[in-house]
Amino acid sequence: MDMIRHNVVREMTNKRVFFLHKGDVAAGLDSRSAKGLAAQISLQARVEGNEVVVQGGITNVGSAAWLPSMGPVGTVNIGVHMFGEEASFQVSDYARYALAGETTNPGQSRDVAFRIPCPERSGRFTFVIDLVAEGVSWFELRGTEPFSVSCVRDESGLREISQ
Repeated sequence: MDMIRHNVVREMTNKRVFFLHKGDVAAGLDSRSAKGLAAQISLQARVEGNEVVVQGGITNVGSAAWLPSMGPVGTVNIGVHMFGEEASFQVSDYARYALAGETTNPGQSRDVAFRIPCPERSGRFTFVIDLVAEGVSWFELRGTEPFSVSCVRDESGLREISQ
């Protein structure tokens, strides 16, 4: 036994040991972690000129608070993916928009309005609108249903929209 104790003491000499204790995990849950991220996305879209105008509401239905937009890791923004008719034409991070300049707590809703520019080329485009906790996770990967809108551009401009 003395030999074991002696070896442990020798190994631990001049080594730092510390412990971290989080306390109540649910009390401090925010969007710097993927746990508790969930949203209800209720949007409508229409064509205006060469843009898709989107407006509506987004509600935090999860257990984590969302950090204010356009900041460091964990801030929650509106993200847009774009897909074309051809499988080769897609842009995963087509656009980003601020959701809120302050923390969005569980149960809180935010009204949003933004414009998505449509590409200059002809064809059918689908925009998938989701939330993203920057550097953490897209909300769709956590179970949130994103909002999708498709439009067609031809020689006369944007002409058709389906949601």
